[in-house]
Amino acid sequence: MWFGVLGVLDIRHEGAVTAVSAGKQRAVLAVLLARANQVVSFGELADTVWDGAPAAGARSTIRNYVRVLRQGLGPVGGRGSSPAIRGT
Repeated sequence: MWFGVLGVLDIRHEGAVTAVSAGKQRAVLAVLLARANQVVSFGELADTVWDGAPAAGARSTIRNYVRVLRQGLGPVGGRGSSPAIRGT
């Protein structure tokens, strides 16, 4: 899987290209990519997405962004593997 982060944020996997067009969702993915293989807290994501002033309901919004990213990325390592992004 390849992620383009300069210019248009897109994901390339097995010849398919998926664009991440929603601005705040792009911000979530960018933070997760910058901190690959590390735990990223809700607070860090919310601070980045809303410039330090999270909106009311930010927790459910972040969860929704992560859900949509999971669906778009699919499992890592083939069928039946764990999702690429885990949330709590």
